[in-house]
Amino acid sequence: MKYINYILAGAALAFMASCNDFLDTIPSDALSPGSTWKTETDAQKFLVGCYDGWEDGGEILYMDCASDFAYNNFSWEGYKDFGNGGVTAAIQGQTSMIIPLFVGAIFFWRISIR
Repeated sequence: MKYINYILAGAALAFMASCNDFLDTIPSDALSPGSTWKTETDAQKFLVGCYDGWEDGGEILYMDCASDFAYNNFSWEGYKDFGNGGVTAAIQGQTSMIIPLFVGAIFFWRISIR
């Protein structure tokens, strides 16, 4: 029993002392303010991150209904007004559907003008 305690204490000591730089590593999938726009690859990663979540699979056909490519016969879904150009600031439900799709572009624009 005494040997098991020594082995466990030695393993715990080796485990705690083995990785000193674990918390100091810079993540490769995220850009920090100090590393942004240093290389062309970093700029491309930043731009791809802005468009992440721009459009999910369920919205592809509906967003075509908001353009001239398709027509949505169901007026309660709101895409018919987008396609006809009838969206105003008074229509809250329809604009709340579209606003999350443009958050990536607005974020990129705000970062690029700084």
